[in-house]
Amino acid sequence: MTRHVLMCEPVHFRIAYEINPWMRRSNQVAGPRALEQWRGIQAALRALDVRVERIEHAPHVPDMTFTANAGIVLGRRFIPSNFRFAERRPEAPLFTDWFRAHGYEVETIHEPQDRKSTRLNSSHT
Repeated sequence: MTRHVLMCEPVHFRIAYEINPWMRRSNQVAGPRALEQWRGIQAALRALDVRVERIEHAPHVPDMTFTANAGIVLGRRFIPSNFRFAERRPEAPLFTDWFRAHGYEVETIHEPQDRKSTRLNSSHT
């Protein structure tokens, strides 16, 4: 079991755009309930002696609460995600800054040369 996790309290979580089949702007988040559930998960993890670290939720990135999408951590190395959708890309530097500030070595992988053509090509297969 993982003994160390990064969490982001969903204070700005909302459905501001639709980038997958589960996101519908007409189905908005119940903010108080989301916070209650998140705090319950955090408490359960801490009760299991999991070290929980937190990153501040920036208001302009509503999906930042999904920290598992931030990238890959291996030991003290962090490889940030190359988010497919433009709406999520502003999260990458926020996570990168957090990991650097906490002593992680940040390694990047190549970014797609042309994200637009990549999306277009994949939608025609």
